Amino acid sequence: MNIIFLLNIQDLCIIHCAVKRVCAMNNSLEYLLVDEFRQTLDRIPGGAVYQVERESPLDRFRVDAVVKATLRDSEATFVIECKRSGFPRDVRAAIYQLHSYLSQTGDLGSDIVPVIASEALSDGAMNLLKEEGVGYFDLDGNLFLPGKSFYVLIEKPRSDKKRKITSSIFKGKRARALHAVWLAGDAWFSVGEIADRAGVSAGTASETLTSLEEREWVATRGQGPSKERMLKSRTELLDAWSDACRAIKPPATRRYYMKNGTPQSIMQMIDDVSERNGWQYEITGEAAAQLYSPYLSTVSQVRCRLNILDRIDLAEHYDLRPTSQGWNLSILYPEADGDLPFRTFRDGVWFADELQTYFDLLQAGGRAKDFAAHLRQEILKA
Repeated sequence: MNIIFLLNIQDLCIIHCAVKRVCAMNNSLEYLLVDEFRQTLDRIPGGAVYQVERESPLDRFRVDAVVKATLRDSEATFVIECKRSGFPRDVRAAIYQLHSYLSQTGDLGSDIVPVIASEALSDGAMNLLKEEGVGYFDLDGNLFLPGKSFYVLIEKPRSDKKRKITSSIFKGKRARALHAVWLAGDAWFSVGEIADRAGVSAGTASETLTSLEEREWVATRGQGPSKERMLKSRTELLDAWSDACRAIKPPATRRYYMKNGTPQSIMQMIDDVSERNGWQYEITGEAAAQLYSPYLSTVSQVRCRLNILDRIDLAEHYDLRPTSQGWNLSILYPEADGDLPFRTFRDGVWFADELQTYFDLLQAGGRAKDFAAHLRQEILKA
């Protein structure tokens, strides 16, 4: 981990270290954030906190804390607002609050830095704060302090907790609602339309759209039941979704070899047995991507998502040999029961749509990732 301190604008040092956490089981989140911020400042070379005022009044206003410290030979005052959520919409409001506070306070007598502290900050929130010249701190140990006479930047890898907070929108039924948002393109949509398209409850659709607003990935118009949204940040959404997809465990699979099986004959076999048994399926991976945007000269393997929870072994019923190598059919099993609402029917076979195919390629490994990049550039265009 690289930590960069630029103190007195003349000193530059890069230090490799770890930021420890302190467990404060009985304290409020605000208390924990301020205490962790104080300890982090004390660990900076030449840093020393000498005063902490909690819920400090600034003229007519009150902020969560004012922390005074020295950084080498520089005196600094950090005016802190604590936020439980750390998405762009949350921090944008806090930025406005802090600027309002500071514009109406007297001279605090030192280098004053407004700081947003949060349990976890999204990448978009941290980028916004940097652009606005506002400091930040989170419980992963990320720290940004842009003073007039000092510059401190600590960037830490994502913890499991932060990954859970920022990626929950990309899992389960919320991901289905998000998929429906993606397919809406540049059209306006309501909560009800997303719920119907994704096959989820209105509550799940509403929660998902609220999360998109927090990240400032959608535009809004209207209020109440007539409120509508439109996706405006397709690239940012797909970047974050791709990162989340790479981080999660791939679906359970079984691999088979079908003697003399060509991709077309394997897909036809899957369609036949699924129709007889009342199963839903979708062909994905390279075979589907080749349909949407040819990239390989030939495709010899078929990946298929089969919507049956008991994970039946097809080799017990059909002329297939289970194998881990030399396979030409891979069955992907879903984590939960449910239909496949976004599949598309082409040439007598059901295929995963372009977006799902892209994510399945990301998780497949090997050259499939190159195919995913090709599909994103040529088809998803984000």
